[in-house]
Amino acid sequence: MDLTSRVARLRDHTPEQWARTASRVFVPGLTFSLVVVLAYQFARLSWSVVPAPYLATLPPAMPDGSRIARDRSIDLSPLIDSDLFGEEAVAPVVPAAVDAPDTTLSLKLHGTRTVLEGDLADQAIIDSGGGQRTYEIGQPIDGTSGATLHAVYPDRAILNRGGRLETLHWRDD
Repeated sequence: MDLTSRVARLRDHTPEQWARTASRVFVPGLTFSLVVVLAYQFARLSWSVVPAPYLATLPPAMPDGSRIARDRSIDLSPLIDSDLFGEEAVAPVVPAAVDAPDTTLSLKLHGTRTVLEGDLADQAIIDSGGGQRTYEIGQPIDGTSGATLHAVYPDRAILNRGGRLETLHWRDD
């Protein structure tokens, strides 16, 4: 039987005949492949259980394939001292909550801005009678004869008035 007549016969097959032919060829091939893979995995598992005492006596291998003596020590201090993963992050300093009495100054707190990171400082928007102004920590507050902004919290600002701490709260008026 020549090739052209065989191809012509294959072209005339119905889908059922194609499925029978495929199952006759592919199922044994797939079975053989699975048997080979399972045999390989079983061999790997068997050798992982068997101890290899001769491996413990060999010195460690170098990348070029040569061996080094076991008594040679390796200095890891440069590696340990280096910043492999960057510098350690330092936790931001959060001022401790201050329990100070309310201020008697005629000031009004309009807003606060607390920043825990970056170059921005904590700020408070205070009205001292001459209009609203933004103050940073340590700045003297206008119209208070020397009172400075000591700390800023989301709900209040702490003022330093001649060494005495006072609290300026939000007011709803």
